[in-house]
Amino acid sequence: MSAGRPPLRRLPTALWLLPSLGIALPLCVAVYAVLSDHGMPLPRKPQTPQTTGQPPAPVVRRATDFVPKPAAWSALLAGAPRDDAARGRLLVTQGNGAVPPACASCHGSNSPAPQPFPTLEGLPAEYIVKQLLDYRSGARQSSIMQPVANELADSDIAAVARYYAALPRLAGATLPTSGPAATLHWAGENARALPACADCHGASGGGGGRGRPPLTGHPKGMVAAQLNAFRAGTRANDDGAIMRALAHRLTDAEINALDGFYTGAAAPAAKGQNVQGTQDVP
Repeated sequence: MSAGRPPLRRLPTALWLLPSLGIALPLCVAVYAVLSDHGMPLPRKPQTPQTTGQPPAPVVRRATDFVPKPAAWSALLAGAPRDDAARGRLLVTQGNGAVPPACASCHGSNSPAPQPFPTLEGLPAEYIVKQLLDYRSGARQSSIMQPVANELADSDIAAVARYYAALPRLAGATLPTSGPAATLHWAGENARALPACADCHGASGGGGGRGRPPLTGHPKGMVAAQLNAFRAGTRANDDGAIMRALAHRLTDAEINALDGFYTGAAAPAAKGQNVQGTQDVP
């Protein structure tokens, strides 16, 4: 090195690496994109559980989660013995000598009860079981029936329901074809979103299946009592609150007229007074 010439300065190593990084980074991005497109697993940073500000972990679902669960009445009937007709007859006609009295003392065409208890002969067993379970849960309220339902064992409920279901249903009165109640039964009223009663309870009012009971064949006052119970919310065991909504759309006079329509008796003339509106009717 000649005298007086300044020494050569070496560039920092980082400056030599800059061009290399400019080539390597795009290559890394391209490789990452290719791996992602082909569904290959990519390294992820382990997640630490967070207590706040984070959504909950996803719930793992299985195929069985989407299988409909049987209704309580269905499970009870499926698990109860089927050859218990003698037990059902004993409970209905004589009781068991304990708290639940004989069912026939209140229910039936020859019942001496002063209140309009429903006639149970020929009702679907599924419907009877559901009502007794609803009394247990409080979805259907009655100071008479709730203690009875709580005292009955599941097997007794099934036996009583099957016994009544095997009995013939008494024929109801022939339904009129004219008048305000007949219009509600046969056609309903679109302006108030009232479907025809016959759509669910049958053209003759004799029932529309295991969950839609007959409206005929009951003592006078029974239909009105149930409509008023739906109105008041003391009976809240209708699917989708359908009957509660319909009962609220009916006037007092219409409720009385429907009661007379289904029981074959003239509706009370007193406007604004419900038949059996305050009685505790099972």
